Amino acid sequence: MVQLGSKSTPHTKELELFEQSQNILDIDSWSFINQKRDELEEAIKKLQSYSTEYSRDSIFKDDMLEYLEFSKDSTFFDIFTIPEEPTSIQHIRRQGKSIGKYYLWNTWRHGQNPGTLHNLISPQHAYIWTIAFSRHQKLMETWQRNILFKKSTKLVKLVRRCNILFKNLNKYFYHKQHYTVLENKQIMACTTNTAAQYAPALQVAKPDVVIIEETGEILENHILTAMTMDTQQLVLIRDHKQLCPKINNYNLSIKKDDRLDLNRSLFE
Repeated sequence: MVQLGSKSTPHTKELELFEQSQNILDIDSWSFINQKRDELEEAIKKLQSYSTEYSRDSIFKDDMLEYLEFSKDSTFFDIFTIPEEPTSIQHIRRQGKSIGKYYLWNTWRHGQNPGTLHNLISPQHAYIWTIAFSRHQKLMETWQRNILFKKSTKLVKLVRRCNILFKNLNKYFYHKQHYTVLENKQIMACTTNTAAQYAPALQVAKPDVVIIEETGEILENHILTAMTMDTQQLVLIRDHKQLCPKINNYNLSIKKDDRLDLNRSLFE
């Protein structure tokens, strides 16, 4: 016999699946598990870091220029990039301040001309500085949407990677540590909630007979979680004075009279 779930008494603790599964894994198995745990932790860190970046309210200049560099509008990146000069030479504005790397980008997006750097603009790119300011806004809105889409796609990929790593690790852990125990047990004891959490364990154990007590208070979907494709007999036990199932949504109850009747006992 084996008990699924973590709740137990001193007398039943030895029946827990975890207790019976200890010392089953060999050194190679633990080495593999630890390696996969490290991969999962690293993936989670990347996801957390990128989630923080994704949640920012604004798109920074670096984001925009990085996008432009590899987009179909890469010409704009070439135009907005100020050529590097020897350290002894600096570009100076009319006000006497040094020019930063975002100078051309800032002047263009504000509808201004390239100012003191007009001589760096090639004739073939001069038309960009004559584009109507309203067109500037539309272009930037398009770029921002594309950047957000790209970031969203990356975020989804990171989430999926974490999910895959977790599922693979969990599956391997179950297979190596728990399945050996479950395959040799004739009786499994658990609540319907635990049955839902340990669905893979039930599939391995393949119980052909499922016995559920206090069924009058259990929802139908909870009954289904305790069953597998191998279930041949389902035995429901209840007290004839037992209360009906408890639900938290009045709109799904018998009293609402919408014929949803989620809290109707299976024996009514």
